[in-house]
Formats: sequence, structure tokens, C-alpha cells
Amino acid sequence: MISKISEEQKLKQLELFLVNNWENLWQTGKSPKKNKRIPLYHYTSIDALFSILENDTLRFSNLRLSNDFSEERLLGNKWLSENNYDSVNFIFCVGEAGNLLSQWRSYCSNGGAAIELDVAKPYKYYALHSDYNETGKYENIYSMAIPVLYTQIDYEDVRDAAHQITELIKSILEETIIKGNKNYSLLKLNDFVPYIKHFAFHEEEERRLLINNFNNKYSKCIGFRKLPNGTKSPYIDVICGIVNKTRKITISKNKIKKIIDNSEFEKTIIVPICSNQEELYMAVREYIKKDETLEKDGEIKLFCDGHIPIRSIKIGPMPDQERIKEQVQIYCNSKYWLQYVDVSISAIPYITSINSKSTSIFSM
Repeated sequence: MISKISEEQKLKQLELFLVNNWENLWQTGKSPKKNKRIPLYHYTSIDALFSILENDTLRFSNLRLSNDFSEERLLGNKWLSENNYDSVNFIFCVGEAGNLLSQWRSYCSNGGAAIELDVAKPYKYYALHSDYNETGKYENIYSMAIPVLYTQIDYEDVRDAAHQITELIKSILEETIIKGNKNYSLLKLNDFVPYIKHFAFHEEEERRLLINNFNNKYSKCIGFRKLPNGTKSPYIDVICGIVNKTRKITISKNKIKKIIDNSEFEKTIIVPICSNQEELYMAVREYIKKDETLEKDGEIKLFCDGHIPIRSIKIGPMPDQERIKEQVQIYCNSKYWLQYVDVSISAIPYITSINSKSTSIFSM
């Protein structure tokens, strides 16, 4: 069994592999940069947006049951069997485009939002047991948004294109072993399978946070939601921390200065997780307001560790955009860890359908 430390290290090796070999894998999109902060966006309905905000939770869906029926099937059952691939994966998807027409059409056809999340780096998450509200039990996991590997469009058979990617990965892994290079020592060919995707979706520039339920490790975390057709879809709910069960931090001027000095990104300060986090957050915010040297170059954003790392919310093309924006902003202002989230609206126009009483967000 892989230890928690190795689990995090494996993610870092996977990231390094893609950074070092992006073009070698015939990828034409943006080359990923190691340890770089990247704005990543999750498109969803307004109802799901408020569910994320209210529960401070991300919902991971079963990969095989996603909107792309070819997921994990591109390589074919024969290849999967020969390579002993029997994983059951749950994913949360994000992309690099925050206002993309095709994304609004696909995921927010009746209106929705693009949520910017800071999930590009490895982070410790908590997969909640399905009976968490009664038991308080959860499982620790590490995850990060890994870029998808798209097959190439110039192959007549998409399965051949998928096989080409696995052959390239296999040759690179074998070469590093021969050279005695241990940069990818924890990686196996099957680790890449959940990230291979049909070229038709390349515009999304997708990245995935993934939970691998190998050997039913997270089976107690799987819940089921009922779909309109009567079937039930499996999911895993994930949070970033349990604030009220952590240690208390003594608030002092030196502690506040240390939090500010340790800020990893310019103009962004992260308040550490602790049982008195709201009190600490307020103290840091007041310190910033009174220190003219901190505010002289523009607004500083203040966020909190232990909560879903939402950085902005863009309301998609839909009726009453401004009103919905105001409702979302009011809700964010009511939660201290969301008060610096930027809420805006998409400039893509909303069009009312002339063909029926129903409405359509986009003109054809």
C-alpha cells in the first residue's frame, strides 16, 4: 500500500513527468509549468454553485459515468485487461478557460457559473464517509489538478491514437529506468490511463483532481444521488479541512506579520487553519487595512486554508445576471473565508429563443 507521503510524492512525479515530456507526448496545448499558480475553472449550474458554497465541499463524480462515454474505454477492453487495469476513479474537473462559449453551452445550458479554484498544486483533502454527518469519519487523500492528455486528431482510429500515447509513456519510463533516473520511480503506465481523453474535447484544456478507489479503499465514502431517469449516480464528497477540530493559534502582531511574510503569492495572503480561524482572519484583515505599505500597490486578497480554495465566480449568460451576481455576492460576504472572492458576470450575450416558449442562452 502506498503511504500518504508517497501518495503526495507520486503526484509530484506525475506533474514533473508531464512538464518534462509534454511535447514528447504529442500535446499541442499549453505546456504545464511546475509549481506555478494557474487559475482553473469549474463550470456548473447555479444550484450546484450554491451547494459548493453552502457545504464548503467539492463533489467528485465517477469517471466512467461522465458526459464523455469514451472515458477509460479509448484503449479498449483488451488493452485494459492485458495491463491489469481495474481501477475505479472519481474525478473533479477544471479547465484553464474561465469564459469559454463551448463550456457555457455544455455545462451551463440553463445558466450557471464558472468557479475559479486554486487547485493546481498537491494538497491534502478529506474524502467524507457517506454517513459523515452521523459519524464524523473521513479518509485523508492527496490530490492535484493534473493536465489531461488528448489524443491526436490526425488518426483515423482514436484507439490507435490512445495506444500511441501509452507507447510513448512506456518508452520514457523504461528509458529513465535504464539510465538509473529515479524522477519517476513511483509511476506506472496505468497511472496515466485516467488522464487520456478524446481529442474532440481538447478546447477545454482540462485538468483533473482524482481519487483512485483501488481495492475499495474509499468505498465507505461513496454516496449515490438519484437521476431523473430513476438510476443513481455514485459520487464522493471532499472537503479541504476541519477547522473546528484543529489547534488554536495565539493571535499577536508577530504572528500576523509572519502569516503575511510567508505568503506564497503576491497580493494573496492565506490564513492558516486553526480552531479560531475567523478571529485570526479578522485580526489579519484589520492589520492589512492599517498598514499603508501593504495596500499601496493595490488590493490584497485574503483567503483561508481549510476551505475550498475559491478565488472568483463568473456568472454565465442567463436571465437576471446582475441579480444573481448580487445574490452570490451577498452569500459570499456572509462567510468570512469567501469575502474576498471576486464575483462578476460573463459578457457573452444571452439570447431568448424565438422558436418556443423555452429560452436559449445562446444564438445559433
